[in-house]
Amino acid sequence: MKSLYKAFAIILFWIPALAAAQSNSGNDFSYAVKLYEQKFYDLAAQQFVRYYNTYPNSNNVDEAKYYAGMSLFHLKDYVKARVEFQSLALEYPKSPRAAEAWYKVGLCYAALQKHAEAAKAYETVKTLYPASPLAAKSLIQASEERMATSDSKSAEVLLQTVLDRYPDSHEKPRAMLRLARVYLDRNDLNRAEQLLDALLLEGDKDVLAGAMLLKGRADLLKGLDRPALKLFDRIINEHEQSPEAVSAAMAGARLALGQGDHQAALKYLTVAERLNKDTNRAGQIAILKGDLYFADGKYALAEKSYASRGAAPDSLKAYLAVKRFLSFYHQNNETAALAVLDGLHPVFNYVTVEVRDALFELLLKINRPEAGLSLLAGNSGISNAGYWQARFLRRTGKWQQLLNLLEDMPTLARAGDKADELYFFLAEAHYKLGNHASALRAINKLITRYPAGRFVENALELKENIQNFDLLDETKAIRGLARLNLQALMGENSEGFINLGRIYFEDLKDYDTAARVFDLATQKSPGQKGTAYLWLGRVYQRLAEKPTLTESRRAEYSGKARDNFRKAVENIATCAQPDVASWMMVKSRLESDSVSARKKQSYLKGLSGKYPESPLREEWLAFEAFTFSFDSAHADVARKDYQQLIRDYKQSDQYPGYLFNYARLLELTSPEKALELYKEIALEYPGSFFADKALREVARSFAKKGLYKEALSLYERFLSSYGYTDAVPEVKTEMARLYLKTGGSEKAIKLLAPRINVDIMSDPVLSPFVYGSSSLEKLAYLARAYDQNGRARKAMAFYGLYLRLKPAGPMAARASYALAELYKRNGQTEVALDLFAKIPKDQRDFYRKAQMQLADIYFERMNYGKAAEIYGRLTGEKNSETQKAHANLIVSLIKAGKVNEAEKQLKLFKKRYAGDRENFARFTLEFGSYYRKKKNFNKALKYFKNVAGKYGDTPWADDAVYYDALVKITLNKHEDALEILSSFPQKFPASDMLSSVYNTLGTIYFRGEAYDKAISAFKKALDYPATPLVRKQTMSNLIKTYSMTGFWDAAQSLARTYVRDFPRAEDRIDKDILIAQAFINLNQYQNAVDYLKRIKISADSEKEPEIQYYIGEALLKAGRYEEAIAEFVKIPLLSK
Repeated sequence: MKSLYKAFAIILFWIPALAAAQSNSGNDFSYAVKLYEQKFYDLAAQQFVRYYNTYPNSNNVDEAKYYAGMSLFHLKDYVKARVEFQSLALEYPKSPRAAEAWYKVGLCYAALQKHAEAAKAYETVKTLYPASPLAAKSLIQASEERMATSDSKSAEVLLQTVLDRYPDSHEKPRAMLRLARVYLDRNDLNRAEQLLDALLLEGDKDVLAGAMLLKGRADLLKGLDRPALKLFDRIINEHEQSPEAVSAAMAGARLALGQGDHQAALKYLTVAERLNKDTNRAGQIAILKGDLYFADGKYALAEKSYASRGAAPDSLKAYLAVKRFLSFYHQNNETAALAVLDGLHPVFNYVTVEVRDALFELLLKINRPEAGLSLLAGNSGISNAGYWQARFLRRTGKWQQLLNLLEDMPTLARAGDKADELYFFLAEAHYKLGNHASALRAINKLITRYPAGRFVENALELKENIQNFDLLDETKAIRGLARLNLQALMGENSEGFINLGRIYFEDLKDYDTAARVFDLATQKSPGQKGTAYLWLGRVYQRLAEKPTLTESRRAEYSGKARDNFRKAVENIATCAQPDVASWMMVKSRLESDSVSARKKQSYLKGLSGKYPESPLREEWLAFEAFTFSFDSAHADVARKDYQQLIRDYKQSDQYPGYLFNYARLLELTSPEKALELYKEIALEYPGSFFADKALREVARSFAKKGLYKEALSLYERFLSSYGYTDAVPEVKTEMARLYLKTGGSEKAIKLLAPRINVDIMSDPVLSPFVYGSSSLEKLAYLARAYDQNGRARKAMAFYGLYLRLKPAGPMAARASYALAELYKRNGQTEVALDLFAKIPKDQRDFYRKAQMQLADIYFERMNYGKAAEIYGRLTGEKNSETQKAHANLIVSLIKAGKVNEAEKQLKLFKKRYAGDRENFARFTLEFGSYYRKKKNFNKALKYFKNVAGKYGDTPWADDAVYYDALVKITLNKHEDALEILSSFPQKFPASDMLSSVYNTLGTIYFRGEAYDKAISAFKKALDYPATPLVRKQTMSNLIKTYSMTGFWDAAQSLARTYVRDFPRAEDRIDKDILIAQAFINLNQYQNAVDYLKRIKISADSEKEPEIQYYIGEALLKAGRYEEAIAEFVKIPLLSK
């Protein structure tokens, strides 16, 4: 009794304490909630944490953890918030907040840019709480995170799960929209448009604008600008307040800008500015508006728009600076333009090589090399920095710095296509610094190593200047003067003035003194007066060639030269070189444009007649030949001159040039002879200035004749020997085109891809600045290369880009057709239909081919009426495809059930193509198939037997025999069918029906429970080519047979292959379940559990309980009974 009393007393003692504790717990929780509601998140977080630590057994602990997480989330302390949410989810899995906690864990990870972890957290909601209202939403969020890691395949599975598992969820339209975006990003337009069309049809207001925007994007990818623009307009007009309205307005602006409709583009941008409320988007609008103003020539407004962008990432900042520079440049405001470049310096490394090179060229054009040097300073790692520094130093005249740079460049000889230019700069630097001997050495290296280079002529001119004005031979001059003195003392020198003048002219390069001496000679040496005038003319001619002369001074010297040459001829009797004097006078006259062609010919003929043995005859012939090469009326004269030059002057240094110019003249009249001359130059004179040009002409000739491999071999030799010439870019483009003709797509890609920057080419300001319009043709070739190389997505992207940038370009029809073919090959026939239909009639060849493709697609889709309509139109044309179109028309009519019309066309076909047994067999087979479908089996059998008998030598005989067997099976004549099918492989060993035959045989054996024979037949069926449908059926049949007979390893292996080859098959999940069943039957229980859990995420509500059962079964067989029970008890929940 006493003990009872004591217990009662203790209870009485604790009741107030417990009541007080509960009261304090409630008050503390309410206080924390009040702090949260009043947005004192830091205090609330502390209070909630204190609460669940103080009252760990309270019923509100899960709520406290939830609000602690929410408070920290609002404070953007995502790391601690995630800990609170995850603690709640793990410690209180049955809490009403558990599903939401996992969702919040996902949000925290997403905010921390931990996309993989975020996705797993979101996926956990569906895995643990599949009935939660948040499950569908979580899967959509998980898909976003998967996309952020470029895992579009997982994103697709997650979104498809929403559609399959939660068909009635209000999240379904959003999932459809996201899934359409996934397909669109993958260029799977067919599947994207199916979803988008469904959304547009359902008209769900929450996603309608988004669906229209994506549909517009899909139209743009197909080059269907007008339909896209209509959709963008609808979004703007009908969904003005949606975020998509701004995107639609910007897309419309870009489209209008690309089409050159600047007024429409400005209207769209005005709408975008009015509707936009996002700061980052405002910056994008400003840039696009700047591009528009720039394209419209309103450069001040363009610069203002670019400047208004404000803060930007460094890469964007760099390109904005370039665009601002160009805007100021076009306003002729160089000061402001150069000031912008000062701001570009810190981010210059972000500028691509294409833009950088174009910018440097422009700085040289406006003579601002200092700005270029400033950009290069401190920006290490820039390719070709030494080359550009050399060009800028040359322009500034900093010759010593240039010399130091070039002499410090160990790879000067390996500078690729810039080497000849840099060698010329080296020679020029030496020349400017007075190092004439070093300059000549550099020039000789340039001429020897790069004989076909663009700087050879400049180098030869510089060499001539050095030899004529700078390189003195003082030793020779002293000896000559000494000799003259001796002759004067002995009274033996009658040519003293002439020889003295020549010493000053030839050795000392003292032309002024030489002129005075020769002038004295005209007065003091009457017996050499003509010679003196000739040399005086030469002196003034040489002075006129001095590089530093003004034009007026040059004209003065040239005039004096002409006068003295004339006087030399007037005194021809006292001229030691009468032929030279006559030529100099004639040449000075011939250089005048006022002299007629007949007069020129007369002068030159007179010289040849008067001086038939003159060593100048070669020069006279060459002058006449070259002059008349450009005069079609006197082309015969030029041809005769070149023939004589080639015959008589084979040892001349100019001989390769004679061959080349003569070949040029013969190209139209005697192309084969011209080709032989080009070959001679390329083979015999590879070190001449004309060798590269000749080699290229030979390559072109081979290409025109269809000798593509031979042409490519020559082009490869060209790049190896003359890779420093200006022709290299054109040669590479031509090589790429030829590689496409010979199947060398990989080589074509290597040639083209490095020269195309898609981002720059798509930019309306930078593209014309960098490329002009020259690279768009390369874009189409690159698309073809990717197409041939089997890289369909790349090919589609580049074809689409070409069509957007050049919708009416010379290759637009070809690009549209090729793009349509790509979509067709990839099973996206809806897209292909749009593209084929887009090709205009004026592109006759491609239009006809496109129409045939349209008809073929409708035929394959069993729309035989539409196919027949198009084939019917094509039969009215006379071309290589007419017969095929007519045959397909007849087949289409039969398949459409229009047998009478088909019979009429068949009679017409027989008149036109009486010998076409192959198509007659095909028509007979189709009539048999028609009657088979109509269940008129006797008539069908007659047609099939007719094909096998009358047309047994055609490719359709095997089809007829196979269909005969199928009819026998339908009529329950299995033995007859088995006999036909068993003998089929021997009769038709090359038939394309063998896979179908063995599959049918396997099915017969399976039904007769002859499983070994069935397996053998199905395996043989897989050894032969088959349509995807037949192969899929055969694999399913064999998997089923393997599993029924206990060959689980074989069943699993084949099921894996099936899943890989047919990832979107309607029975994909069944095959996945079978793979797991195989693991169970092979005692690989953990593998089974892992695999089942992985596929469960994509299972629909019907399959999910079955998967859950197998998880339990695997655990049960593994002896893990508690885990098995835990999994089995979930089945009723999933079944709901």
